[in-house]
Amino acid sequence: MFAMTDPIYPLMLMAILGNKYHIWDSESSIKFVTPGRTKVFAKFQLDKAFIETILNAAASGEKFEPEVSTEVFDEKGKVVAVIKRKLYIRLKRQYRPELKQVA
Repeated sequence: MFAMTDPIYPLMLMAILGNKYHIWDSESSIKFVTPGRTKVFAKFQLDKAFIETILNAAASGEKFEPEVSTEVFDEKGKVVAVIKRKLYIRLKRQYRPELKQVA
């Protein structure tokens, strides 16, 4: 269950934000709610507000580390696990704004 969710959010964000950003999965955890005895499924969503938050937070060139959560369901729609991932998002060096020198 854990591995099936591994690359999804970074890949989605790379497709949305383009190649100007480093996007990594830096931390993750799983909470098993009940045994998954059937096929399991997960739904991944990113809304416009979340994308805007990322763009605003990363615009200065500093890192941004949001957390995303995914529920894994069995065939009956029952939650069998909750997976949390901490992402690392930062503009690549060549796209970061110049830092102003304080005299």
